[in-house]
Amino acid sequence: MSNHDATAWECPDPASALASALMNEDRAQSARRIEELADEVGPLALSIATRMLGDRTLAQDALQDAFVQAYRGLSGFRGDSSLRTWFLRILVNSCRRHRLLMRRWIAGTRRTELENPGADVHTDTHGDPALRARLERAVLALPHRQRTAFVLRYVHDLGIAEIAGIMGCAEGTVKATIHKAVRRMRRELQDLDAR
Repeated sequence: MSNHDATAWECPDPASALASALMNEDRAQSARRIEELADEVGPLALSIATRMLGDRTLAQDALQDAFVQAYRGLSGFRGDSSLRTWFLRILVNSCRRHRLLMRRWIAGTRRTELENPGADVHTDTHGDPALRARLERAVLALPHRQRTAFVLRYVHDLGIAEIAGIMGCAEGTVKATIHKAVRRMRRELQDLDAR
């Protein structure tokens, strides 16, 4: 047996070479689909995340994480809903994780060291800024599911069916959740009726 035999070049398996080429093509196609999705829902998604989290920087982080998760999970997308609905569900879950992380961080930080968490939520300058800030605080005080349903319905005007797809629940559950959110918002803002 010669040393030449041990270092001999092996012919690559054609099946594995083909599989590798197909995987690279699948990755490129996934990247294109995510880019198209970002073009389609990017502004809406950032607005949803900003209102869910109350902070534009946190919202951008959550949105970026959601796009990474969508890219990684695109091969598992079954098509049970639209790609937009599927992605917005990923985004809502990403916002939930970021909010939990933020709460844990806040629990370890003195309140006086924190900036106003809702300071950069709004992007327009119309209306009463004090009223807008109060409304934003009331929305941020809602429990996560109520806040999600409320923001998707009343801020972004999504339909009940699409919200149900995003939240992963029945349409009746969405309606009940929105009703609870509205009732809670009314209680929180009841002194505004006296104006």
